[in-house]
Amino acid sequence: KEMDWKTLLAINPQGGSPKLNIALAFRELAENAQNINNLNITPDLLDSLISEEQAQR
Repeated sequence: KEMDWKTLLAINPQGGSPKLNIALAFRELAENAQNINNLNITPDLLDSLISEEQAQR
């Protein structure tokens, strides 16, 4: 059975890099931009995502 690249990345036991995960999340947002009315992404939010990922390693 074939799996798409999103599934393969999601089941990666090492989780990938925080920067890659955030980049992929932004790509998903861009693909669904027509369904988003308002989105606020602050530097604090990005910093907390990166810090949280690094703390888990």
